[in-house]
Amino acid sequence: LRTTWQPRYKTEENETEYVLLIEAPGVPKEQISLELKDDVLTVTGGMAEMKEREQARAGVTSRSASLERRFRRSFRINQHIDKDQIRAAVKDGIVRVRMPKIEHDVIKTRKIEFGDDSSFPQQ
Repeated sequence: LRTTWQPRYKTEENETEYVLLIEAPGVPKEQISLELKDDVLTVTGGMAEMKEREQARAGVTSRSASLERRFRRSFRINQHIDKDQIRAAVKDGIVRVRMPKIEHDVIKTRKIEFGDDSSFPQQ
């Protein structure tokens, strides 16, 4: 049996970065994937759960059951994020995605000198 679910998430922001926190309790790190494509960050994951079910028929007992839980969430990433520096970690069932902000360049002012007008077409 396969089911899908939408993990809860929240975002935080400070002066230097955005942080995305996604609840994925019980999902091993090896079963979580993050992909960035066209300014969309997609997080997928899942796990198989074995639930035992016991049946007795005609003196024969059989046990079996499995459940596969999958999730997929997508987030649009804005232009103020340094996409090459996005990092992720998993701890205690929480996926933490750190997205550093791009530092705003100081606007440079340049003085333009006058030259002769011989390079302009005559009118």
